[in-house]
Amino acid sequence: MTTRRPQGSTCNSTIPHGRVNWYTCEDIQNGQKCLYSCDPGYQSHRLLSFLSCDRHKGRWTLYNPLVVFMYNFPAFDEEVLCSPRLCPNTIPNGILSENCEAAVDSPPCNYTCKKGFIKTIQESLTCLHTARWNRDLFSLCKAKDGKQCSSILPDADLDLSCDRRPGSTCKYQCRTPYYTLHSPPNILCQETDLTWSHKQVCSSVKCPRSFQGGQISDPCDLYEGSTCRVQCNDGYRVTNNSLQVTCLPSGHWGPNPATICQKKARCPPVYKDGSIDYRCDLYSGSTCFYNCKQGFTKYVDQVLVTCLDNGKWSTDLTGICVKETLCPAFVPNGRISSFCSRRESETCSIICNLGYTLNLPGMTTTCLSFGRWDVDLSNVCTFEMRQCLLPLSFGHSIHLKIPKVLPIHIEQKMYRTP
Repeated sequence: MTTRRPQGSTCNSTIPHGRVNWYTCEDIQNGQKCLYSCDPGYQSHRLLSFLSCDRHKGRWTLYNPLVVFMYNFPAFDEEVLCSPRLCPNTIPNGILSENCEAAVDSPPCNYTCKKGFIKTIQESLTCLHTARWNRDLFSLCKAKDGKQCSSILPDADLDLSCDRRPGSTCKYQCRTPYYTLHSPPNILCQETDLTWSHKQVCSSVKCPRSFQGGQISDPCDLYEGSTCRVQCNDGYRVTNNSLQVTCLPSGHWGPNPATICQKKARCPPVYKDGSIDYRCDLYSGSTCFYNCKQGFTKYVDQVLVTCLDNGKWSTDLTGICVKETLCPAFVPNGRISSFCSRRESETCSIICNLGYTLNLPGMTTTCLSFGRWDVDLSNVCTFEMRQCLLPLSFGHSIHLKIPKVLPIHIEQKMYRTP
């Protein structure tokens, strides 16, 4: 990169109504690209940003000749690089002469006023380098009867088609950085006093989008006078029936959206004997299940509670869960089935020890509260006896009742004859 014209370059430093920016050039002697800028009152062509120096011919050419074909551009000429800026070709309540070019450095232009209006000056109009005429356009032609609204609006410009006559509605455009307070941007010339319908049409005031507890939802331009809708963040609740706020001239919302979105109360998630279901967000207004911890049980089937605005649950959860008491596994001469957890309301099978049997085949028992079975299990398993015939040597026999499952060697001894 270089900040001045390289030695040996054959191309000029200037172009018609402009100059080459040498500091943007890259290896100028090999014909690479350069940027250029135009003089005041002239503007660069939107398609020709870069130039290339033909060092053999000593003239500037297009850096990218394809633009000629892509955009149907005419044969290259340095004159097209910087074209004069144009002044408005419309004047309020008047007409420019037919031969008026309305361009910078062009000959002065004459004008005539429309019917019902008279000229206020006799001089010609000159287009300045700022692309504005040397006269206030709204002052060139005035109504013969003198009935017109002012051409001056605070921070705005009237459309040049506006005649400012009583009853006329005109468009306007706010100057940067101002924005319109009315949509569409129209203003009425009132017949009663020849004043505009709005004293203020533009403003630079802008209200914030975010605030503590929420934000202004789209679509909203946030400008003064805009009425927008409030959206509360998670963990905040709506406290007002109306969610509408308006941007005030002070740059604040009215009413204050922070009073619309208030932080929700949060109820405790865990208690000594139980906890709130993990799917609950615990904020006020939430309805959730309450579950007991392991080893505890509820004295009601289901507990649904609602978190109130004061941060407390709608039901006192103290004592909801009571310590779980299991029914005993021991049964005289037997036991409760190992498949039974022995918790309240559970029905379980009874298994008797070897040599014992249930009084009632298939008998079951249900665990009641406080660890008690619904039946007395002290005598449910009884000793089972069977009759055996024992012959005697002198031709007689006796009947004995012995356990059904005595060991085999004992039974064999009992069957032997003396």
